[in-house]
Amino acid sequence: MGWFSRDKKSSPGFENKPVEMTTEETIRKLLTDGEAAKKLVSDYGSVLEITSNMMYGAPQSLLPRPKGEIKQAIKMYLLYLHVTETLDEKWFNLLEVGYAQLSSFLDDADAKVAVAAQADFNAANAAGAVFRDAPNPEDRKRAGLRMVSLMASPNYSAAVERFAKSNEEYDALSEEFNTVATKLGIQFAKTPGQSGRLG
Repeated sequence: MGWFSRDKKSSPGFENKPVEMTTEETIRKLLTDGEAAKKLVSDYGSVLEITSNMMYGAPQSLLPRPKGEIKQAIKMYLLYLHVTETLDEKWFNLLEVGYAQLSSFLDDADAKVAVAAQADFNAANAAGAVFRDAPNPEDRKRAGLRMVSLMASPNYSAAVERFAKSNEEYDALSEEFNTVATKLGIQFAKTPGQSGRLG
């Protein structure tokens, strides 16, 4: 796509000297790149839907393309919607959240820990329900001990630590997205420190 590349030398379609394009060619390239970006953004949105219950992160191997390409596609699609005057606040927020949610996609080792932590968390919740509802004091005691041991598991501790790091990455990506939007003159862009996070 190349519209937002930092290193133009390594991006396909860029040479050392700017390529002269007519207005018509520029518009055609924008529309073509915008449609390609729309497809990738849509594919990524489908992955976000199926991973939405993965509280501590999802494997990045589920992503349709590498994170960097998805970031470029989201920025390209933002530009495309803006130029075609079809960008509204709902689309802006969806693109911002999608961009920032890239922080929740982990390498395989971290993703395995996240899956194990999710299982520990679910088991701890089940034990918590027994602890809360069991009429027998012995059952309550066993459930309480089980709940505490699960919440103290190494997987759970590591996932919580990674989750905190992911939150910082989320905020940084959200700010990065808003910086791009501000440079494009998009009215929905948030000022630094103003979170676009849902929930």
